[in-house]
Amino acid sequence: MTKRAATVAAGILVMGVVALAQTGADPAVLARIRTEGMERSQTLPVFEMLTTVIGPRLTASPAQKRASEWIRERLASYGLSNVHLEPWKFGRGWTLERLTD
Repeated sequence: MTKRAATVAAGILVMGVVALAQTGADPAVLARIRTEGMERSQTLPVFEMLTTVIGPRLTASPAQKRASEWIRERLASYGLSNVHLEPWKFGRGWTLERLTD
């Protein structure tokens, strides 16, 4: 796990724990959340797919469409219902074909 991904995962975990601590949550629930975040976190695989495999996602580009569809499938695989993409009219799409210094 890279330092950045570990930092992101730890930050998400801390925010969840702080939010629950403010409501006087049960310590057993906090322990379950901590265990889930540290042992079964999906943060790094999702982060790597979106940043490394799919890469930059310019508005209305093929990469943005691929990322949106991948996320939709991923959320459905987690058991969420009614996962769908909302139509959004942007106009002309973009594709990065060449990059120069």
